[in-house]
Amino acid sequence: MKSINKVKQDLTVKGETIERLYINYVEDKYTVNRRYQRKLVWGIEEKKAFIDSISKKFPVPIILLAENIKSQSIEIIDGMQRLNAIFSFIEGEITLDNKYFDLESIASTKQLLDTGVLKQNLPKLDRAECVKITAYEVPMSIFEYSSDTDVDEVFRRINSGGRKLSRQELRAAGSLDDFSTATRKISASIRGDSSHSDILPLNKMKLISVASKDLGYGIDVDSVFWVSQGVLSKEEVRQSLDEQTIADILAYVISHEKPGSRSEYLDDYFGLRDTEASIKRFNEVNLLTRKIGIENLNDNFLKIIDTIVQASKKSGLALTAILFGQDAQPKAPRVFQIVFLALYEIIINNNMRVKSIDGLIEKLKKHGPKIQPQEGGRWGAEHRKDQVERLKKLILKEFIHNEESDPIESHWESKLNNLLTQSKTEQASYDFKQGFLELESPYKFDVKSLEKILKTCAGIANLDINAKGYVIVGISDSEETTERIKSIHGIESYEQNGFYINGIDHEATKANKTIDQYYQNIVDKIRQSPLDKTLKDHICRNIKCINYKEKSLIVFEVAAQEDPSLYNDELYIREGASIRKLAQNEFPNIYKRFARQ
Repeated sequence: MKSINKVKQDLTVKGETIERLYINYVEDKYTVNRRYQRKLVWGIEEKKAFIDSISKKFPVPIILLAENIKSQSIEIIDGMQRLNAIFSFIEGEITLDNKYFDLESIASTKQLLDTGVLKQNLPKLDRAECVKITAYEVPMSIFEYSSDTDVDEVFRRINSGGRKLSRQELRAAGSLDDFSTATRKISASIRGDSSHSDILPLNKMKLISVASKDLGYGIDVDSVFWVSQGVLSKEEVRQSLDEQTIADILAYVISHEKPGSRSEYLDDYFGLRDTEASIKRFNEVNLLTRKIGIENLNDNFLKIIDTIVQASKKSGLALTAILFGQDAQPKAPRVFQIVFLALYEIIINNNMRVKSIDGLIEKLKKHGPKIQPQEGGRWGAEHRKDQVERLKKLILKEFIHNEESDPIESHWESKLNNLLTQSKTEQASYDFKQGFLELESPYKFDVKSLEKILKTCAGIANLDINAKGYVIVGISDSEETTERIKSIHGIESYEQNGFYINGIDHEATKANKTIDQYYQNIVDKIRQSPLDKTLKDHICRNIKCINYKEKSLIVFEVAAQEDPSLYNDELYIREGASIRKLAQNEFPNIYKRFARQ
């Protein structure tokens, strides 16, 4: 359970000019802990209103920061949206009185303008006005901390007094237990805004924030599963009802004795209550989550989400429209729960797969109106279980048992979308290659390309003792490369999140092999390579051929080994999007990263 300790901190209250704040921002000094932050950022009008207040020298709310005594990093506790609005204005994403910030007003932006990092938008705001804005002092409160529990407690206290956070956000605030972590990670995977790490520089947050389309960056809220499938509204996602729904479902799927659905139980799962029954419930869900594993649960949930998305795409209808007709309004998440849980029990618990997606769609259309969850604040265990069992029986004939192991893995659409998003905030841990064939005649197998891929794998594994990453083949990040592949092989690509999905099916065809044979040929070449045996064995055990929108991709899954991994007796490290061979005198620093305490 969450313990409440008295937080004693050195507190500093001061004003900081916007120019100074921007310098810190550019230098990556402000970090964001994603456990605390909302899922939706301010819209353009909200940002403009805040900048207007500053330009008129109105007082603005204090920003609360926490400085880690050990690392000197500064974590934003309260005020991320305000800081983001300030920096959006300075970098020309929004206007004041329909005019853009003059980048030549201050030295830091002029340097970025001169080096091509920033671009001046027109018309420009009067320079004197820009200088006045950057001289504005924003009130800041900074406290030092040495333990994460201190930050958790401060966050809970500043947000529990009013209505700043929803009930679910308060449950999750500062909760680091297995169940709450699983809920948060699964929810992020389904929304598509997961990140490689929970701690991100503020200037990377916008790349993965769920936002309105008019902001021009991040993940469009209308495309998020919950909204696009008509399960929740945008505002309900803002209030974390998606995470509340996932927590409710998660408790059901991991529990042997199926629980009812009620707010008090959700409080217990997150450790908010101290009764004997509450503590027992808290311990049980955390033990069960730990036994199954967060990654396994995440993969299981995404398989069900991908099945629903597949049905939606095939029918051209959102889930709620499949169930209740095209004029259906967003339904309570309890209807979604029944559909999800029925599919989960069939696909995961019974180890089955869809035999006929068209048949499944028709069954859902026919029986959707029969789904009748209980209304009100409490949903009885037996009623929920009965509704799940009824739907399960009605759709079961559209599934068959998974009796054979298929080397080509499906249900990867959501997972791959998340990896593409994660790569934007942690380049060093991800790499994408267009394929294994050369793009110049005679288009033969590129031995050097495979060699570079394996060096990249070693470089990722050497980042630190807990490193994990992916190299995915069949994806290009260049439109020029994609057009080249199209001109050579006559294939069409999918654009996804700024990447181009080409696949490697055309390569297998050119080699006169099936995709299974081509995949096995790659594995054989890896086994013959001079990559360190431990990492090589790990890659060969975990390499996958996945199916994404009818395109086959090869996924190299990389993880740090007990010691640094060498390629041909040489040590490589991944730096940003590049790999670098280390000199002998640099070896000790890498080996120190793997020294176990």
